[in-house]
Amino acid sequence: RLLRWIIALVLLVVIGVTIVSGVNLVPAQTLYPPEMVAALQITGGLEANSPVLVVFDYQPALSGEMEAAAEPLIDHVLYSGARLTLLSTLPTGPALAERFLQNTQAEHQYQAGQQYINLGYLSGGPAGMLDFAQSPQLAAPLSTDGQPAWQTPPLVGIQAMSDYAAVIILTDDTDIGRTWVEQTSNLLGDTPMLMVISAQAEPMIRPYYDSGQIQGLVTGLVGGKAYADAIQVPGAVNQYWNAFSTAMLAAIIMIIVGAGWSAITTGRERNSRQEVKS
Repeated sequence: RLLRWIIALVLLVVIGVTIVSGVNLVPAQTLYPPEMVAALQITGGLEANSPVLVVFDYQPALSGEMEAAAEPLIDHVLYSGARLTLLSTLPTGPALAERFLQNTQAEHQYQAGQQYINLGYLSGGPAGMLDFAQSPQLAAPLSTDGQPAWQTPPLVGIQAMSDYAAVIILTDDTDIGRTWVEQTSNLLGDTPMLMVISAQAEPMIRPYYDSGQIQGLVTGLVGGKAYADAIQVPGAVNQYWNAFSTAMLAAIIMIIVGAGWSAITTGRERNSRQEVKS
């Protein structure tokens, strides 16, 4: 039991020191995942004042990973001056969307009703997604403050989902990601769909990128870190990735030390038994 406490203490100290000091022990990436590069090219090509739909469909329990992964991509979008429409098919999504903008994108000083509009909770599951793709004004007529949403500047010129310059889905749920693709891809026209997903969702979502139904993909801390390195913008993902990598290195070192110590003690016990027998 003492050894377990020592291991836990070592990991906590390593992670804590890495986070507090801010020292970057992990070199910047030079090879980027092609799906992340595709997302970067799309967001980098957005014109000023372009309308962009961002769907916050992840659970609060995974908000740490999702916010870190999505921060550099959304930051890149906001630097173009895009008009944001926020939406969610989860009851907790609208609050997470507001929290995300306040905590990770405060420097852009986006104002509700001016640069972005939060349409709140979209009910109905797959039917609601299809309804929004066909007629968003009827599917989500009001903003989260109860006011008519479609008379505000962020939604000027939007009659269908295909009128957006890009659709970005943030999700940790494979079923939600799959449903968005299946219900809306045929109605998007030339509008690209991008996804920021958790690492656990990649095995089920990746085939949709390979088939061309998703035009860009950012996966977990790895994808977020690669995106941040590519645009050279600091963020929480760099801090998280550095702490994670340092902790993994410490764990590997402890495994090697433990294996060596186990081999030494086993050899000593074997020698002791042989001496007793002799």
